[in-house]
Amino acid sequence: MENLFSKYTKKHPSSAWVALFLWFILSVSACYLSFSFFHNQAIQRFTYESRDLANAISERMHDYALALQSAKALFDASDEVTRNDWRHFADTIQLQIYFPGIQALGYCEIVPSESFSEHIQMIRSQGIPNYSIKTHGQHKQYSPIVYIEPFDWRNKLALGFDLLSEPAHRRAMELAVDINQAVTTGRVTVAHQTNQAAQFGFQMYIPIYQQNKTLSTLADRKQALKGFVFGSFRVDDLMQGILGLGQKQLGFEIYDVGENDGGLLYSNSASQQSFLSVDANYRGFKHTYDLNVAGRPWQLVVYSHVGFQTLSERFLPVFIAIILTLFGGFLFYFISFLSREHGYAQREAVKANQQKKTLMQHLELAANAANLGLMEWDLNTDKVYLDKRMLSIYGLEPDKFHGTYSEWQQILHEDDRERVLLALAKAAQFEERFELVFKIVVNNHIRHIHSSFSVERDALDNPLSMIGFSADVTERHDVDLQLREKIWRLENLLEGARLGSWEWNIQTGDAIYNERWSEMIGYKLSELMPTTIDTWRNFCHPDDSLAVEEELQRHFKGETDYFEMTTRMRHRNGSWRYIFSRGKLFSRTDEGLPLLMFGTHQDITE
Repeated sequence: MENLFSKYTKKHPSSAWVALFLWFILSVSACYLSFSFFHNQAIQRFTYESRDLANAISERMHDYALALQSAKALFDASDEVTRNDWRHFADTIQLQIYFPGIQALGYCEIVPSESFSEHIQMIRSQGIPNYSIKTHGQHKQYSPIVYIEPFDWRNKLALGFDLLSEPAHRRAMELAVDINQAVTTGRVTVAHQTNQAAQFGFQMYIPIYQQNKTLSTLADRKQALKGFVFGSFRVDDLMQGILGLGQKQLGFEIYDVGENDGGLLYSNSASQQSFLSVDANYRGFKHTYDLNVAGRPWQLVVYSHVGFQTLSERFLPVFIAIILTLFGGFLFYFISFLSREHGYAQREAVKANQQKKTLMQHLELAANAANLGLMEWDLNTDKVYLDKRMLSIYGLEPDKFHGTYSEWQQILHEDDRERVLLALAKAAQFEERFELVFKIVVNNHIRHIHSSFSVERDALDNPLSMIGFSADVTERHDVDLQLREKIWRLENLLEGARLGSWEWNIQTGDAIYNERWSEMIGYKLSELMPTTIDTWRNFCHPDDSLAVEEELQRHFKGETDYFEMTTRMRHRNGSWRYIFSRGKLFSRTDEGLPLLMFGTHQDITE
C-alpha cells in the first residue's frame, strides 16, 4: 500500500501537487467568497427594493397631499367653487389614471345647527332633490359631504354624510385645524356595498378657510373654518396602484401605529393576516420603515418570501466551485454577470428619473386645472423652476429667465422682498407647508400674488426643495380697494348731508340703520341693537302707521317710482320729530315678491 502511494505521488511532480493544493485553496476561497457575495447581493437587492417600496408609498401619499393642496388652492383662488367647478377639476387631473387607489375626492362643508334646514334646502335647489344630512343625533355643527368625485353610485351614497359624527374623522379634522396642515385619519373599515369583502381604508383632510381671514391662531382658524377637502382611500386598491407586480417578490405589512393596538392596515399575504405573527420561525430578510402620512404614523414591515432569492443566488456558488475545478475561464462569465447587474442598476436609475419627470408633469396638470402657477426651488443648487403659467404671471420670457434664485428675488417688490426672503428661510428650517401673499413688479406694474408652498425633506429632515402653487389675485385686490373707496365716499356723502340710511329685507324683517338714523330720535345705534323693521315701527306715531303701509303697498305694486312720506317719530325726550322718508325697492324674489329696499331719513322738524 505504501509502495502504491509512493509510486502515485512520484508519478506527478511536486509542483503539480502544489498547484493542486493551491487550486483547492483557491476553489474553497472562491466558493466561500461566492456564497458571501450572493448572500450580500440578496441583502442589497432586498434593501433596495424594500426602500423603493417605502419611497413609493411615501411619494404617492405626498403626491395625493399635493393634489388635495391644489384643490385647496382652487378654493383659495376662487370667490365660489360650484359643483360643476369641482367636477371639472376632478376630470382635469384624471383621478383614476394619475391617482390610482383613491376612492373619492370630496369637499365637506361646516354647517352650524341653526343652518341645518337652510343648508339642506340650498343643496336640494342645486338639483339634488333627495339630499339630506346623514348624521347620528343632534350636534352644534355638522360637516356633510356636498361635493364628491367621481360621482358614481358608490360615492352618491356618501353625499350628505356627516363626517363630524364619526369619532375617527372628527379627530383628524380637529387636528388638521389645530396644526393647519393635511391630516390622515386612523384605520377605518370601508364597506363596498358589493359582493367583495370589506377592506380597511383612511381619509386625508385639509381645512378650507374663508377668504381674507386671519389664521395666525387656533381661535382665528376655528372662526374662519369653512370646510375640508378630503381624499378617501381603499388601502387594498391603493397598494395595487403603487406596487403592481412588485408584490410577487416581497411580502409587506402596513400598521397604523397611531391605533392603540398597532392595527394591521394592510398585508399582501393571501390570508390578509400578519404573516410575521403567524410564522414565528421566519428566517428570511426583514426591514421596518417608519412612515409619516400627513401627520399619521405608519410602520411598514417588508420581508422576503421563501423564493425571494433567485436560482443564481442559491446555486451559482456551488456551480462556481465546480467550474473553478474544471475550467478557469469561468471568471469571464462572472465578470459578465456583474456587468449585467451594473446595467440593471443604471436602467433603474433612468427609470426613477423618468418617474420623477412624470410626477412633475402631473403636478403641472393639476396646477393648470386650478389656473395656478407651479414653482420649484432646489435648496442645494439654488435653481428655480417656473412652469409656463408661473412665467406668465411674472411676465417673463422662457429664454430670458436663467432659473436662479437671485434672479427670482429681483422680481419681488422692494417693500416685500426682505419679508418674503425671511419667511422662506424660516420655513426651510421649521415648516412643512406655509402660505405667502406678496407683491411683484411686472413691466413697471404691481401684481399681487398668493402662494402656497410645501417643503420637501430627506430622511434626516434636511430641506431639499420647495414646491409652491401661486395665483395672481391682483384683480380681486383691486376690486376690494375700489369697493372700500365707494363705501367710504357713500358714508361721507350721507354724513355731509346729515341723512340717516336704512336697508330693509322685507321677507325676513331684518333692517340695518346708520348712526345718524338713531341720532334723529336721540339714541345711539348700539342701544337699539339688534335692529329690525319693528325698531322703526316702535318709534313711529300710531296715526302714521296705516298710511305708511298703504304707501309701501303702492310702491311694491309699481304704482310709484319711489316711496316718499313724512312721518312722526318719538324722540327720546318724548317729543315728536317730523321725518321725511325716501326709499326704493331694488330687488325681488324668484316668485316676484319684494325683497330688498334701501332709503334715507331726513329730519325736517325745524
